[in-house]
This record gives sequence, structure tokens and C-alpha cells, in this order.
Amino acid sequence: EVPNLQQLLLKAGAVKSSREAQRLVEQKAVKVLGEPEGSPLAGRLDGGEDVLGTLRTPLPAGDYRLKLGKTRFAVVSLTD
Repeated sequence: EVPNLQQLLLKAGAVKSSREAQRLVEQKAVKVLGEPEGSPLAGRLDGGEDVLGTLRTPLPAGDYRLKLGKTRFAVVSLTD
């Protein structure tokens, strides 16, 4: 089960550690290109909100398209 963004990035192999996921979000290097309806990520990653709160926000099931830095992309499907 992948309940939040930090675990999603880690289990998908997009980052090597949870600390790396935290650093990417702090540096605003994570962009949401596509997300399911009702997902809270895009609005929270664009603003200057709490990093740990963003990383630990529960994610609904669906397809997520993410850009990590300049050259890494991830497409991940979450199921219930």
C-alpha cells in the first residue's frame, strides 16, 4: 500500500530514499503533470506549503504523472 507521495516516489523507484523525496519537494523539483480527480497534490506542490504535510498527504487511487527534476518522469497507477 502506498498512502502518500513520499512512499509513492520510493516504491516506484523514482527516488532512492525518503530523504531524497523530501529534498526534491523542498526544492520544488516535483511537478504533477496529471493526477486523478480530487487529488490534493498539484495545488500543494505549487505553493509554499509545509513540505512534510505535502509528502504525507493521503493520495486517492488513480494515475499520477510526475516530473522529477529536469529529466526524470514517472507514471504511476495506484489502486485501492
